[in-house]
Amino acid sequence: MTSYALRSVGADEIAARAAEFRSLYACVYGEPPYNETQEQADEFADHLVEDAAAPGFSFVVAEREAGSDSIIGFAYGKAFSADRWWRNAGEEPSLTRGAAKFAVMEFAVRPGWRRQGVGRALLSEVLSGRTEPFATLCANPTAPARSIYRSWGWEQVAVSYTPRLGSMDVLIKRLGQERVDADQA
Repeated sequence: MTSYALRSVGADEIAARAAEFRSLYACVYGEPPYNETQEQADEFADHLVEDAAAPGFSFVVAEREAGSDSIIGFAYGKAFSADRWWRNAGEEPSLTRGAAKFAVMEFAVRPGWRRQGVGRALLSEVLSGRTEPFATLCANPTAPARSIYRSWGWEQVAVSYTPRLGSMDVLIKRLGQERVDADQA
């Protein structure tokens, strides 16, 4: 296996490499159960460039150190203020109500690199150092990633329904718990 490196990417580089990130998104989300179209991949690229200017934005990329298809995965998100929650997800749970949250907007790993720790490393890195007490994300309930999130400590707190995506599980994870556990060890 070729090695890879993780690094944070800023808004300027995102704009310059949007087509590369779009290509990986199309590869990952074109698969079942997502079956997203090229038009949806284009929308992703547009939203990514817009989100890069959002408060609390963070983007981490995993790249091969050599070879083609250098981008093997990415994770990104942005801060949700204390009064913000997912659209179409009903009332925010009391556990997170009134608290700032970091919303993981997208998370993708190239098929040949799955089950090798890349995804876990990406998500850990994008969440590291966050000051929000909670992270949240939406997950397709039929996707393989859904069970992985559970094993990584994410808990379902709601369901969001959108006409384009259907039902999505809304998950949360307390942040900072890893630091507490490490301090107690």
